[in-house]
Amino acid sequence: MQVQENPTPKGGGSQNEWALINLICAGGTVLLGLFLLLSKLKKEEEEEIDEEETKAEEKKEEKEDSGKIADLSGTYNDRWKVR
Repeated sequence: MQVQENPTPKGGGSQNEWALINLICAGGTVLLGLFLLLSKLKKEEEEEIDEEETKAEEKKEEKEDSGKIADLSGTYNDRWKVR
């Protein structure tokens, strides 16, 4: 007994339409990937700048605090404004 091969049915549209849709989707994927990559790099850069500013402010506060002597003048109630 011999099995006959059935021909593969073809769709109504042409192959060119699917190729164009595939190309458009691939291009959109690349653009989305670039957008996400650039936004991540920008966010990391902003975090780095914020971190540097925080460190600079902490150093500045340390310098200001290191030169001060505690002010213990007045009474306990004057210092803490307790009534």
